[in-house]
Amino acid sequence: EKATARVVNQMIDIQASDPLDYMAEQFAVLAAGRQVRIEPQLQGRSHASSASQSIQRIGQHDHLSHVQMLEAENIRLKEKVERLQQILSAPIENVAVPGGQPTPRQGAAATPNLRQPSTDRKLLHPPPKPGTRVRGASGSFRKKTPLPAARQLERDRSTDEGGSNTVVLYAPRMEALAMALCKELNITQPPTCTTRVYGEQGAKNVAVAWERSRSKDPEIKLHIEAIKGRDVVLLLNMDDMGSFFEQMTLLLVLQRIVVPEPDAAAAARQWKADANGLAPKAQVCAVASLAVVVPWNRFCQMERTCRWARLPAPSVASAASADEGHIGFDASAPSSPTKTAASTKWTNSDVNGSFTDVPTLDSFAQLISFEPAEGSTVPRHLLFIDIHEHEALGRSLLSSGHWVNEHVEYDYENGRGTYFESAFQRFLSSDWRARCDLARDFIVFPDSGAHRRFGIMVRRSLGLASSSVLWVEKKRDGTTVTQRQTLFYLDDGGVAQRLAADAIPDGGRVLVADDFTNSGSTLFGAAAIVRNHVTSGRQVSVSAFVTHLVAKYDRKTARQFVRKL
Repeated sequence: EKATARVVNQMIDIQASDPLDYMAEQFAVLAAGRQVRIEPQLQGRSHASSASQSIQRIGQHDHLSHVQMLEAENIRLKEKVERLQQILSAPIENVAVPGGQPTPRQGAAATPNLRQPSTDRKLLHPPPKPGTRVRGASGSFRKKTPLPAARQLERDRSTDEGGSNTVVLYAPRMEALAMALCKELNITQPPTCTTRVYGEQGAKNVAVAWERSRSKDPEIKLHIEAIKGRDVVLLLNMDDMGSFFEQMTLLLVLQRIVVPEPDAAAAARQWKADANGLAPKAQVCAVASLAVVVPWNRFCQMERTCRWARLPAPSVASAASADEGHIGFDASAPSSPTKTAASTKWTNSDVNGSFTDVPTLDSFAQLISFEPAEGSTVPRHLLFIDIHEHEALGRSLLSSGHWVNEHVEYDYENGRGTYFESAFQRFLSSDWRARCDLARDFIVFPDSGAHRRFGIMVRRSLGLASSSVLWVEKKRDGTTVTQRQTLFYLDDGGVAQRLAADAIPDGGRVLVADDFTNSGSTLFGAAAIVRNHVTSGRQVSVSAFVTHLVAKYDRKTARQFVRKL
C-alpha cells in the first residue's frame, strides 16, 4: 500500500499521460527489485482500455479488490487530467469548470490544480472580477493589479451603488464599528451577525449566527444567499479571545462553503450519510472577495524573541543619578509616575537566559493566512490599524503568498504599508493641524520606537521642526519600565540631543502620542517629564492621543484611566 501511494503521488506530480501505463511500469521496476507480485491486469496495459472493461476483467480473478479500486481511481484521475487540460487550452473568455460557472484561465503553463472539488459538486460562486489575482498550483500569484485594503474599501464605497454587492460581517461585540463602516460604504441594509436568533422572522436579516451548543461548543450558521458571490468585509475582534477560534473558522469557511443540495431523503436523516456511507451531494460556493480588517491586534508586542531568565528575588527599580533620573513602575500594575518597587519575575537582560519567547505575532499571521485544504481562488485583502511594529508581521504575511494586497514599501510619512494604515496620521491631518502653532506646539512620544514610527509623519504633516518632535527614553525589563527624566530630539544631522529645560514656551501645547497603551503608565510618565521641563509660571497644556486603549481589556481599568486623565 505504501508503494502504491508513492507511485500514485509520483504519477500526479508528473501528470502522466496514461496513469495506468505509468503505474504498470513503476510496479515492474518494484517487482524486479523487490519481488513484488504484479497482477496480470497491470501487465501490458492498453492505452484504450476503459473503466468498465478494466473492472470487468478484474472481476474474473480472485483477491484483486485492491487492484480494482486502484485502477478505477486512476482512470478517474486520468479523465480529470484530460478535463483540466481542456480547461487550460480553452479561450480565456469561455473557460468552463465541470458542473459550475466559468473561472479565469490560470495560464497555459500552469500546473492543473488537482485539489479541485469532486465532480459531484457544483460551483455556485461567480468568477472573480477582472484584475483578480488567481493562485496557481505552485502557490504563486499570476497577473494582478490589486489595491491596498483601505483603497479597496474606498473603491467599494465609490463604485458600488448602494453597497449592493458588499456585505460587512463582524465578530461579536463589533456591531457599532460595523454599522459605522456600512454607513461609509453606503450599505443601507446592513446584515446582522448575532449570538442569538429569534424565530423565523428574526433570521431573515441574519448573515452569521454566532451560536453555541449546550456544551458551549461553536455552532456557527451562515445565511447562504446573504454572502455567496458577495464582496465581504470581515471585521475581526481581538479584544475577545473567547470567540477567536470561531472567527478563524469563519475566515476559512468563507473561502469555500460546502452546502448540501436540496434532498428530501437526506433531510429526513438529518443530512447524515446513507446506509452505504455516502454523504449527501453538496455544492461548493464562496464569497467573491474578502477584505479582512483587524482594528486591533493584541499580539502586536510579541513580534520578536528574547532570552529570558528567572529572577531569584523581586527587583527594585531604583533612581539613577540626579541629572539622569529615572521613573520606574510596573507596567502590569495601575499607572503611577512615582518611584515604585516593582516585583519582576522574569528578566530579558540576561545574555545567557535559558528561556525564549514564542513569537505569537508570527503565529497569528500564519493562522489568518491559511486557506482551505482544497485550495481557494478568492482574492483576499488584509488591513491592520496602527500595528505597532510592522516589519516582522509584514514579512510573515508576504511570505505566505495568500494575500493580494499590492506590495509597497512602508511609507513613514503617511503611515501606510502593504497591510497597514495609521489612524494617527488621519488625526494629525484633520484635528490637530487645523489648530497647529509651529512656534508653540510639541509632539512627545513615550519611547524611541514610537518616535521612529511616527516622527517623519509628524514633521511632514504639521511642518514642525525636528527639535519640536521629542521622545522619552524608555527601558523595559520584564514588566518593569523605566523612563529617563529627559526629552530628546534629533538634530539636522540625525544625532540625538537633549531638549533644554526651558525650551517649552508659555502657552505651549504638548501632545503625548502613542499607538496603544495597556494602562496609560507611559503616557502619564511622559506627561510628568514634560511638566518638569516647564519653567515656573508658564502655562502649558498637555494632551494625549492613543489609537488603541487596551486597559487590560477591563472596564474598571478603563474608568481608572479616565479619572486619572
